Amino acid sequence: MKELDRRKRQLVAVYLLWVFINIIAWTMSDGEDSSTFWPENGANLTGEYGSYDFSEFLVYAVGPLVIFIVYSIYSGKE
Repeated sequence: MKELDRRKRQLVAVYLLWVFINIIAWTMSDGEDSSTFWPENGANLTGEYGSYDFSEFLVYAVGPLVIFIVYSIYSGKE
């Protein structure tokens, strides 16, 4: 596998931090499914994450991975 350049390594490090933060938010939530996405579902900044469920985790944690992969594919063609 080809080495990642410095910019992509930084993006991977930021992404891993982002996923870690989202895992913490997911584990601290009350676990109930809801029809609204966090933070629009009444969450506050006191440690209560409301109903941050798996669908939100996919959007907030896996979504940036898809963007990174697309970015890697198109930036490699230049």
